[in-house]
Amino acid sequence: MKKFILPILSSFFLLSQTANAWDAHFEDTVSRVVVDNTAGSIILLLNSEVIPVNTGCTYNKKPRWKIDQPMSEYLYSASLAALSTGAKVKIYTVGCISGYPKLERIEVIK
Repeated sequence: MKKFILPILSSFFLLSQTANAWDAHFEDTVSRVVVDNTAGSIILLLNSEVIPVNTGCTYNKKPRWKIDQPMSEYLYSASLAALSTGAKVKIYTVGCISGYPKLERIEVIK
């Protein structure tokens, strides 16, 4: 039985590492938060002219997420908090939504 515990635990570790494989992550400040009801998404406009990494998406400077995406209200709340305080945010994206980087995680940095 002990022979099986280590391989099982190590496979859980490897799965958790690949689950957090971000396409891009970078720091910036938020200039605007746009709710696009026609597309059913929220767009985060950043202050930098150029995002320091290539996300592979057409509109590289405008991360967005779908309103019906799980945890969407928390991403929105964190975005508004960063906008109102002028705090930096750390953005994590995975893939694209209609040419925009898909926001999967945001950290507000003091």
